[in-house]
Amino acid sequence: MLGCRIVRLQKRIIWEHSPQKEKTMKRLIALLMILAVVLTGVFANGGMPYNSDVFVYLKGLVGPEFKHGVVDTENNNMLISSKTIEDALTVNGATFSYGYRTNQALTGDMYMQVGNFTSTDPAKTDTIQIKQIKIDGSTNLTITGNGILIFDDFSDNNILNSISVFVLAALDGTGKDYLGNNIENHKGNAANGEYKATLTFHYVD
Repeated sequence: MLGCRIVRLQKRIIWEHSPQKEKTMKRLIALLMILAVVLTGVFANGGMPYNSDVFVYLKGLVGPEFKHGVVDTENNNMLISSKTIEDALTVNGATFSYGYRTNQALTGDMYMQVGNFTSTDPAKTDTIQIKQIKIDGSTNLTITGNGILIFDDFSDNNILNSISVFVLAALDGTGKDYLGNNIENHKGNAANGEYKATLTFHYVD
């Protein structure tokens, strides 16, 4: 009988000091803490009494913004990064609008670089010069090494500011091109095929 009690006492001592009991106790404590948090949320006194104010805070950020591009007149004047105009080698030329929106005053300038029409056939080197360019209907252009000056002042009113651009290819060899050079390469003496001219708008600070 005494031996049985001694054995039970030894087992109890081993259990009280065993790693298994420590793990069990840690799990139990963690479970009790989770239960306490849940019960706190369930029985917490949510809300405020009628004579106390409740607040909602709305936060936002206004940062500097500048967007420019071709004006898509068929899509709510959205500014788009590129546009392809077909049938540009006609007497009607090509006309489009270019603009910007900004909420900051900028000190730089916006220029348009102009490339002549070139054949899209890699085996051909034919080109067609640009005869005329109009900015908002005017041929009085400011031309620098950066290209044709488009904007030298930016209104920070965050509304659309735009100009119209007209480009006419040289259809024959009469007159001068938009740079004042003689027209040597024109539609009349160009090889058959597709031609493409690229206009690039870029900001110079």
